[in-house]
Amino acid sequence: MLRFKKQCFVAMLDIMGFKSLVEQDLETTYKLLSRVYKEAKRQIQYKTLDFSIFSDTIIIVSHNDDIESFEDIIISSAHFIRLFIKEGFAINGAITYGDVVYDKSKNICFGTPVSNAHLLQANLFCYGVIVDESAINKVKYHWHKLFSTYWNFISDDIILKLTIPFKKGDQKSMYFVNWLEIEKPQSSYSEQICIAKQQLSKLYNQLPDCDRVHNYFNNTERCLKEWYDFTGQKNNLPGWGQLIGKDIIA
Repeated sequence: MLRFKKQCFVAMLDIMGFKSLVEQDLETTYKLLSRVYKEAKRQIQYKTLDFSIFSDTIIIVSHNDDIESFEDIIISSAHFIRLFIKEGFAINGAITYGDVVYDKSKNICFGTPVSNAHLLQANLFCYGVIVDESAINKVKYHWHKLFSTYWNFISDDIILKLTIPFKKGDQKSMYFVNWLEIEKPQSSYSEQICIAKQQLSKLYNQLPDCDRVHNYFNNTERCLKEWYDFTGQKNNLPGWGQLIGKDIIA
């Protein structure tokens, strides 16, 4: 078994509201998962990653723990966030690092990073994907080299340090995957925020009208507001302080 043990990065992504979707519309569920599978196959171009899809969970495992693997798992997660938002579904997740036992032929994957990714994802109280300190610590001494492979594509702003809310009421400063660097690479923060609010406003109108959904959106908007405030252009956009679904930017 030890030959399947390796140090690597792990991403666990969860489709929010999947249980309700399955109960209400099996055909839509099938079409969604088919598109997820198609996206995973497309991402095989990232030769440093493997993918597993089970029910409402996508697990991404890197082949090793080098800087390229970290870059690819961040970019892959951003692609999935974009895919789900465009399909009208919310997603959240976490990226971790450590010793993993992964046997692709038997679809076996376990280890502390897998458990930690699941716990972080399950307790995350906003939409999006966060990066655990274990992964950041692995690459922090190579920070200046991050995403050098993609200089003409994205910048290191694809991960932003924000105050992230969790379900137990606590908040923690963590890195957050900026999927807009995939959507609109090299665009300004203000442009990215406008796009993010448009996407999330559309998503808001497609999800159930309940307190739980409202809380997720409120928390996500607070993250986006902090992200935009980093530019030093506080509150230039209309609608901050209102619920996303009540303020759609045309």
